[in-house]
Amino acid sequence: MLGTNRGRSTARHRWVYVTVAVAAVVLIVGTYFALSLTPQSATPTTPPLARLVDESRSLGAVFHPGVILSGASNSTTTFLGGIGVYVQPTGFSLPVFAAVTAGSSSLTVANETTTIESDFLDGGVYAIGWNGSTWLIGGQRSPGGSDEAALVALDGGTATNLTSRVASYFHGGGIWAIAWNGTSWLIGGNSSSTATLLAWDGGPVTDLSSRLVSHGSKPWVQLIAGNGTETLVGGHGLFGLWTGSAYEDLLPASPFQGGGVYSAAWNGTSWLVGGGGRELVFVRGGNVTDALTLPPAFDQVALMVTATAHGWFVAGKGLGAEGSYAPELVFWAGSAGASPTDYSASLPSSFDGGEVQGGVPAPELGPNTLLLVGEGAYNVSTGYGTGALALLQTTAA
Repeated sequence: MLGTNRGRSTARHRWVYVTVAVAAVVLIVGTYFALSLTPQSATPTTPPLARLVDESRSLGAVFHPGVILSGASNSTTTFLGGIGVYVQPTGFSLPVFAAVTAGSSSLTVANETTTIESDFLDGGVYAIGWNGSTWLIGGQRSPGGSDEAALVALDGGTATNLTSRVASYFHGGGIWAIAWNGTSWLIGGNSSSTATLLAWDGGPVTDLSSRLVSHGSKPWVQLIAGNGTETLVGGHGLFGLWTGSAYEDLLPASPFQGGGVYSAAWNGTSWLVGGGGRELVFVRGGNVTDALTLPPAFDQVALMVTATAHGWFVAGKGLGAEGSYAPELVFWAGSAGASPTDYSASLPSSFDGGEVQGGVPAPELGPNTLLLVGEGAYNVSTGYGTGALALLQTTAA
């Protein structure tokens, strides 16, 4: 994915947007119906950022080196996934999986990699979902340099390898998105030749891939987001809306043909969607319209869109001096004529030279609380970076 792709496969090392929900559980791109801290309401006169606190020190040796690429919360614990050791010339990487809980003065991060390490050998954890009772963890393993999917269920601390149920659909690729729609898991990613989307309710797997409309070579699914009525599917070379059994191709009407669609959120009336480049769009009932042009420095990719009670937070990266990465964060009220407020300079220094890969709503850490995750100090030549973590809290509605 644009500048964040630095692994063995076409989909290595990118933030994976997970959309999973049950009851009031809020996860990465929301409670199956979007990444939303609270429902949309009136726009305030001042931006609603209450605090932005660096929590990277809580990581200790976890994700150092490394990058945080996925995460989800069940309102008690937040799990984070990604990669640790990464070797640029060969694309070799090692998975990292960690649990985050509230501590007395800062977050507590426990390294849980041994729980899933053998199932993600020489790969990474790119998607995490929760359905109210069980975690589903997806990604890629690359034993002997051959890419293949990895899928594990985690229940009560016991991991069950489910890779054999889906491996044939992702041959030569991996799993980049997982979602629970209330009755079935949606599992997205790619094979060596095409985008892959599966539905699985615990019984036979249903392959939905042929219903997708892909553009260009080697497309992949990276985003799955639903609002209870319709489901957005995005990624590289595809962008569409499921309504019932019908799929509508939205990519030709969008500005994302040259890059991809990697972030979306629903605020009760509209989707706000971001991806490669500076443009954001609204999606309403299958209609794609211009929403916002991001500030000039935010010129690479929008990896996170979050709906709050007051508007939207958008994060990702731009291109800094001498080709280095620069993390970006803006707030936008969402109304016509409203200018975005740039909070990029307020991001902790742990993100310097890197990017915000995504956001994980974490209600167990406080109301209207989001964990910003990603990396800093990324070196294009070596592939080395260090995990970055910050706590963002907005004001109440």
